[in-house]
Amino acid sequence: MVNIKDFTVGGVTRWDDYRKAKQNAGEICFNCGRNLVLNREIKGSSDKFNKTLECRTLCSSCRELQTFAGNITNTKYIRCPRCKNTFEPIEFLDFDIYEDGEHDLDCPRCKHFFIVETTVSYSYESPAFVENPPEEDC
Repeated sequence: MVNIKDFTVGGVTRWDDYRKAKQNAGEICFNCGRNLVLNREIKGSSDKFNKTLECRTLCSSCRELQTFAGNITNTKYIRCPRCKNTFEPIEFLDFDIYEDGEHDLDCPRCKHFFIVETTVSYSYESPAFVENPPEEDC
């Protein structure tokens, strides 16, 4: 398991090196950086076969973007249907992409034209309960 203390010298953390080490150890997704729980021991028929998984890996969401051939929805990335390149909408510097509806795009890598659909949803957070709510008059 990668320890942040190994990347901190004189109170300064080398964040890029730390993230790269976590990616190489299979602790975070190589694409999006989500935390993964994959470094587990594999039990063999005897203790000499015990080993720890350390590999580059993707979270299920990023793996699906690269392998699923059909239409796909993702909360962070857009995938080009031709070259399979994934990119964030912010790369277009056109904030219309964040509005509900269909949008025409050209892949930043292969320049393939395609249409992406944006779906916007909202959620509302209400405050916590009040310990002693005021009594209401009847």
